[in-house]
Amino acid sequence: MKHLGWKKEESGQSMVEFALILPILLLLIVGIMEFSWLFHQQTQVTAAAREGARTRVVMMAENVSKEKVDTAVANSLPSSVSDPTITIKYNEEEATVYVEVEASSLTGLFDVMDDLYTLSASATMRLEE
Repeated sequence: MKHLGWKKEESGQSMVEFALILPILLLLIVGIMEFSWLFHQQTQVTAAAREGARTRVVMMAENVSKEKVDTAVANSLPSSVSDPTITIKYNEEEATVYVEVEASSLTGLFDVMDDLYTLSASATMRLEE
């Protein structure tokens, strides 16, 4: 079988195309990983706020201290977050817990000015008798 002349000129074409597409593909994959990591941390912060509100509402008759709610929230938070700020507001009918934390990036690739992201969540629960 006779080889055509144009085949020789295109021998490295797929390697060049791969080299051009690889950085974009890697950026996309790392972006998906980073978003997933932060989304997971956000859901855990939301769950911690909910646990704090639940602790406050369940123990409202016992006049539970802020330290017990802080402990419940801190035990529910992942170890990858730091400096939790916990605010509790309550009345006779409901309790609201606000949680704000500094979360670190998984890869550090998208950190432009700071290596921490601020995640916050709140949960409100009614006192049921």
